Amino acid sequence: MRRHAIQVLGQVLGITALLLLPQGGWAERGPSMPKERAKALRLIRQLETDPLGSEAYEARRWLALWLLDVPDLQVRYCAEIVGGNRAARDRIRPDLLAQVLWSGAAFLIENPEKKGAKAEVYTAGLLGALRAYEALLRARPDQRTVLFDELLAKREEGELAAFVAESSQVCP
Repeated sequence: MRRHAIQVLGQVLGITALLLLPQGGWAERGPSMPKERAKALRLIRQLETDPLGSEAYEARRWLALWLLDVPDLQVRYCAEIVGGNRAARDRIRPDLLAQVLWSGAAFLIENPEKKGAKAEVYTAGLLGALRAYEALLRARPDQRTVLFDELLAKREEGELAAFVAESSQVCP
């Protein structure tokens, strides 16, 4: 079990690392197609509601490869919006951190005119990751993490968007 968890963790981290690379020359295909965007939205929402589901690994894999391939949809990861320091962020499940990217992509698919609205994209991504976190806790209460609990509190107090706008200023 532990060996499998380490393998899955490595795969999620590897895929996420690829998304952090500057996008460019290798994307020789055209823009994303409506059917692909619909599939991406379905998979992202599925991961937000059931992050431990039997199809979660394949969904993450497909999303990562697709986002690398399509030139018209670019999402970036901003560690600062999660809060805390690097050591604290390292204790967060990689699939929750990846969910920030997936949910940010969903926001861009649904709101293509917001492409340059960095803070809104990051906020939408974080909100999706928080939904996935809440679903995760229902199934695995032992997976609680301080940083995400603090973000939930900010969301409940109506302070999340302002926090993200401020903390994301240093991000691309």
